[in-house]
Amino acid sequence: MLSKIENFLEKYKDKIFWTLLVCAYVLAAILFCAQSFRFKGLYLSDLDLHINSALRNGGSGYSMESTLVALIYWLTGKNAVACKIIFPFVLAFVILMTPLAVASLHSFLDRTEEGTSLGVSRNRYVGLFSIYIGPLVLPFIWFWFNTNNYNINAWHNSTFLEMRLFSVISLCLYFVIQADLRKGKRIRPSFWLMFTACMFVSTWFKPSFFVGFAPVIAIWILIDMLQSHGKLDKIKDQFLLGCTCIPSGLMVIMQYWKLYGSRENISVVISSEMDDVNDNIRILLFLILPVIIFLFNRKKVISEYKNGNRAYVQIIAMWLFNLLYTKMFVEIGRPGKNIGWGVRLANYIVVIIYLRLFWINLLDLRKKIKEGQTVTTAERVYAIGVGAVLAWEMICGLFYFFWVLIGQGYMI
Repeated sequence: MLSKIENFLEKYKDKIFWTLLVCAYVLAAILFCAQSFRFKGLYLSDLDLHINSALRNGGSGYSMESTLVALIYWLTGKNAVACKIIFPFVLAFVILMTPLAVASLHSFLDRTEEGTSLGVSRNRYVGLFSIYIGPLVLPFIWFWFNTNNYNINAWHNSTFLEMRLFSVISLCLYFVIQADLRKGKRIRPSFWLMFTACMFVSTWFKPSFFVGFAPVIAIWILIDMLQSHGKLDKIKDQFLLGCTCIPSGLMVIMQYWKLYGSRENISVVISSEMDDVNDNIRILLFLILPVIIFLFNRKKVISEYKNGNRAYVQIIAMWLFNLLYTKMFVEIGRPGKNIGWGVRLANYIVVIIYLRLFWINLLDLRKKIKEGQTVTTAERVYAIGVGAVLAWEMICGLFYFFWVLIGQGYMI
């Protein structure tokens, strides 16, 4: 029976994926349309606020979303209703493209790593799972989906969803450039331009990716320059890589001025709540799976780093830096915690990486079983335990999505 199911899934895996992806697009479009119009007074989100603000200020807001809304408004002959209908479908397209961007990132890792690879189809499914997987919710103990949890799928915040897509694409392009440099090649102008543009667009939507990732780039540029032994070509390449951050850096300065510089009593200050109990609990809950999975794959991570593949180490460094600045700084004088979006994005990047690693682990275990090799108790406990937690997180994520889809509040 199991073999028949496996054969069926293997035969129709691509058709099933594209069907699910289209369904994801349709459901996302329905949700965003309802949020855009605050249907029946429900569907509380930031989307209607962003659209209405863009219509009022003519697209002069700090985010690229404001410019896009103003452009659609102009193209529709300044028809606000048409704009509110069309933009949600554009935003749903962002959701549709995110799994494909994740698949591209993982396909690159497949080509550059030793050992088992997932292949294109499985990489697509990892991307699809990632847009629904929820936080670790503990019934009767820690029953929070968004309020006191690092939910990586913030269906109420459109700029986060937009930034997330271009951040994944930027990360993929960055790793391609790193791979070229590792092989002694020069930076290809096309990839330099695409990386610079994607990081700029991501920053324009929301600066969280750049603020958390630029320091990581800077650290490794410095390391590579010190290890270049004075070779001008290598120093030049690292300098060019650093220059990719200039447009995004200027955008952050402009955004900071628009948000804080022109308003009194609104600023970013050092936080005095480093020991926030709720925040520390949600950090620990998030860390359970990545710590277990990365420890199980520690040999692979260390081996890849020794071979020059820094992807895993740099992603961990990005997460640590995002956590650090999220804990250290706080906004005062305005509602919301926009600084916290950086760690949510970093969490998403970590999730798509550990989903891939765990699936590779399962493939390796299946191979050992088929070849008659001994599977240790620790390996069985790891596969069953982590698999069960991931399945529960997927159930929580789907519950949260459908909860928001029927118009209930996102702050649960």
